[in-house]
Amino acid sequence: MSFDTCKDVWVFIESFQGQPKSVGLELLGQGRKLADGLKQKLCAIVIGKDVDAAIKESAAYGADKIYVIQGDEYENYSADAYGNVFLKLCEKYDPNTILVGATVNGRDLGSKIAVSLRTGLTADCTALSVDEDTGNVVWERPAFGGNIMRLLVSSESIYEGTMEFLDWRIYGFFFSFINVMFRALYIGITRTKVLTINAIVMALTNVVLDYALIFGKFGLPEMGIKGAAIASVLAEASSILFFVIYTYATVDLKKYGMNRLRTFDPALLMRILSISCFTMLQYFLSMATWFVFFVAVERLGQRELAIANIVRSIYVVLLIPVNALATTTNSLVSNAIGAGGIQHVMPLINKIARFSFFIMLGLVAVSALFPQFLLSIYTSEAALITESVPSVYVICFAMLIASVANVVFNGISGTGNTQAALLLETITIIIYGSYIIFIGMWLKAPIEICFTIEIVYYSLLLITSYIYLKKAKWQNKKI
Repeated sequence: MSFDTCKDVWVFIESFQGQPKSVGLELLGQGRKLADGLKQKLCAIVIGKDVDAAIKESAAYGADKIYVIQGDEYENYSADAYGNVFLKLCEKYDPNTILVGATVNGRDLGSKIAVSLRTGLTADCTALSVDEDTGNVVWERPAFGGNIMRLLVSSESIYEGTMEFLDWRIYGFFFSFINVMFRALYIGITRTKVLTINAIVMALTNVVLDYALIFGKFGLPEMGIKGAAIASVLAEASSILFFVIYTYATVDLKKYGMNRLRTFDPALLMRILSISCFTMLQYFLSMATWFVFFVAVERLGQRELAIANIVRSIYVVLLIPVNALATTTNSLVSNAIGAGGIQHVMPLINKIARFSFFIMLGLVAVSALFPQFLLSIYTSEAALITESVPSVYVICFAMLIASVANVVFNGISGTGNTQAALLLETITIIIYGSYIIFIGMWLKAPIEICFTIEIVYYSLLLITSYIYLKKAKWQNKKI
C-alpha cells in the first residue's frame, strides 16, 4: 500500500444485533470534515449479520460509499474474522484514513489493523482536522484524564462535552472542601437552619449564572457546557462567602476556639481520622453508585441517558428531606450517646424514620399522580416525557424505602461506628455494581428496569443496617 495512492476516509460502523452503535454514526460527522478537507469521499464499513439498519443509518448520516460485509460468521464480533476481512478491503481500496470508535471491540480491531498494515495508530483522539499546508490529518489526544474517561464513555459527543465540563468544574474542589467544613460546624452546633439559607443562596446563584453563561445573557458570552461548569464553581464560591460573613456576624468565635490559630495536635488528628476516614470512604462509595449507574446507562444510548438525567433530577429533589432527616439522626444520636442516653438511641431512630416515611409518602403520592407535570419542568418533548414516566414510578417506590434506610444507616454513623457503616456500604455497593453491570451492560435492559437498582440498594441498606443495630454491640464503642 503506497501512501500516494491512498484515498477516502473510512469509518467503521460497529453494530450489535444488526443495529449500529452511536459511536460509529457520530464518527461519520468527524469523518465528513476530514473527507471534505482532503477532497475525498467518506466511506462507511459495515460488517455483521442482518445489517440493513446499519446500512440505512450510515447513508442517513452522510456516507458517500458503504462497504458491506455480511454473513453468519460475522454475527458476533471476532478479532480474526473482522480483522481479516477489513484488511482485505484495505488492500483492495487503499483508504487514506480509518476512524474506529474507542469501544472494547473498536480498540481491539483498530490495533489489529494498524499492526497488520504497519501504519500508525492514534488512540483516544478528541479532535481531528486537516493541515491546510501539508494536507495531512492532524490528531489530538488527551495526555492523562481523558484516557480514563475514554474507558467509561463510548459516545463521542458525550465524551467531548464531559471533558469540556470537567476542565472547568475541577476548580470547584477547593471551594467544596471549605464548604464541607462549614457545614460540619453548623451541624455539630445544631444550627442547621443556616444550611438551608446557604443552599438557597448557592442554588439561586447557580441558576442565574447558568442562564447567563450557558445562553449568553446579560452581556456575557454564550459558553454552553463550559458555562455550566463555571457557574457551578462560582456558586460554590458564593457559598463560602456567605458562610464567612454569616459566621463572623453571628457565631461566638471564642466559644468554639475559632478566634485564634491552634497549634498542630497529631494525637487529635489521629483520633479524628480514626472515625472520619471510614466516613470519607463510605461517602466515596455512595457517590460511586451513581457513577457506575450512568456508565451503564450511557452504553444504552443517548435517549436513555437523557431519561436517566431527568429522572435523577426528580430523585435528587425527593432526597432533600430524607438527607436532612438522616443528617439530623446522625447529630441527635451522637448527642444522645454523649449525654449518656444510649437507651434512647433506638426509639429516637424509629421516631425519625417514621416521620421521614410519612413525609416521603406524601411527596411520592404527588409525584406518582402527576409525573407528566414534574417531567415537563425539565423537558418540553412529549415523547421523552412519556418514556420517562415508568422510571419515575420506579424511583417513587425506591424513595419510600430510602426514607427509612437513610435514617437508620445514618444512625449507625451517629454512634461513632463508622467502620461498621463503611462495611455495610461496601457490601451493598458490591451487589449494586454487579446488578447494574448485569442488567445494564450485559442484558441492556430498558432504563426503567435499570432504575430498579435503587430499590435493591436501599432494601439492602435498610436490612443490613437494622440487623446491625439490633444484633451488634455498638453500645460499647469508645471514642
